[in-house]
Amino acid sequence: MLLWVVNLFRTQPRVFKRDYSRHLQRYAPFVYVFMAACASWLLVQYIHQQSFPDSPSRSALQLIIFCSCWTLFTAGFLTILFMHPTWSTHPVASVGSQTIWVIVTSGLWVAGVTILACELPAQCISVAYCGQIRALFALSNEAFSLLETIVSMGAMLTILWIVRQSVREALNYLSPDSSKMHSLGLTTNTPFLFTSFTH
Repeated sequence: MLLWVVNLFRTQPRVFKRDYSRHLQRYAPFVYVFMAACASWLLVQYIHQQSFPDSPSRSALQLIIFCSCWTLFTAGFLTILFMHPTWSTHPVASVGSQTIWVIVTSGLWVAGVTILACELPAQCISVAYCGQIRALFALSNEAFSLLETIVSMGAMLTILWIVRQSVREALNYLSPDSSKMHSLGLTTNTPFLFTSFTH
C-alpha cells in the first residue's frame, strides 16, 4: 500500500509554494515508512516471545504492541492522505491534525518505553531464561522503542517548525503597513484567528 502511495506521488506530485514543503513532500513518506518498519519489527519480535517473568511485564508488552499497531496503521493512513493529490486538502491531512497525531503517538511511545524499562527484572535469580529475555526484550526492543520515540519527537519538531514558518509568512503577508491587508478589508483590530488565508 505504501509503495502504491509513493508511486502515485511520483506520477502525480502535489504542488507546493514553499521550498521546505517540496523537501517535506519528498522525505515525509520515508519517515513514515521507517516508523512503520520499526513498529512492524517490534510486533514480530514480541509475537515470538511467549514467556515473561510477571504480569506487569506482559502489560508492558501489550502497551508496546498497541503503540506499534497504532503507529503502523495511522502512519500509513496519514501517508496516503498526505501524498494523494486530492485527499491532501482534507482537514485530516492538515498540519494541525498531524501535530495532534505526533503528540499522541509520542506520548504513547514514551509511556510504553517507561513502563517497559520499569518492568524489566533487576536480578536473574528466580526467572528462567532471564538473561535471554533481558538481552532480547531490553536491549533490542527497548532500543527500537527509544528510536521510535526519537523519530516521533523529530517529527513533532519538524511540524512545529513548519507551523512557525507558516505563521511568520502569514504575519508578514498581513502586516499593518501592507496594502494587502487593507485590500482584504482587514484592520489591525481584526482578530488573527478569525482571518482566513489564501496565501
